[in-house]
Amino acid sequence: LMSSIKSVGIGFILFIAAFPILWCNEGNAVKVSKGLTEGASKVKTIAATKVDSSNNGKLVHMTGEAKTSEELADPQLGISAKGIRLFRKVEMYQWKERSKSKTKKNIGGSRETKTTYTYRREWSSTYYNSDNFKSRRARARRRNPQMRYKGDDWVAKNVTLGAFKLTPGLIRRLSKSEPLPVTQAMLGKISSGDKNMAKLDGDKIYIGRGTSANPRVGDMRITY
Repeated sequence: LMSSIKSVGIGFILFIAAFPILWCNEGNAVKVSKGLTEGASKVKTIAATKVDSSNNGKLVHMTGEAKTSEELADPQLGISAKGIRLFRKVEMYQWKERSKSKTKKNIGGSRETKTTYTYRREWSSTYYNSDNFKSRRARARRRNPQMRYKGDDWVAKNVTLGAFKLTPGLIRRLSKSEPLPVTQAMLGKISSGDKNMAKLDGDKIYIGRGTSANPRVGDMRITY
């Protein structure tokens, strides 16, 4: 009965709090809409080939191709390529814990919850620390090694759009990307201690004692 009363009280408080939050959200939406409308009426389209100081402080719009002459490199693995931004995605084959809970109602109204934990291996870019597994037996027998590499990215410092130089914030907002095929020559430049275990797997670097068809816990695959 007390739990029901508490739930009703919390629900009433949330109901009252919803009104000022809704009012603020609607107010912000109106401000954004007015700002966009005003901006659309004042924006000036210019050519990216020339910097005109008379446009300083004005709202301008231009189109063009972002370019750079910089070569970006992964300092851990030595993979490099010319581009505006280089992404590294890392996945490790590892144990993952899953839980499933079932609640049973006992005589007298009490409830009993039983949680069952299961474990299976899968590829994941997120590291699962096996020291945190609930089952003591799983912690002893299903061990995940540390991920020696993690996802990362490197950004060019000097990127131009015609006669303009892009700021770091604008560079990071460039979202279009394409896979970087890893070649055998690039594989030979790996400078880490994993060089002897690294091999090509399609457009990926596979590091480990297994294969993509028969992976082992701790094996990694890396794409750029």
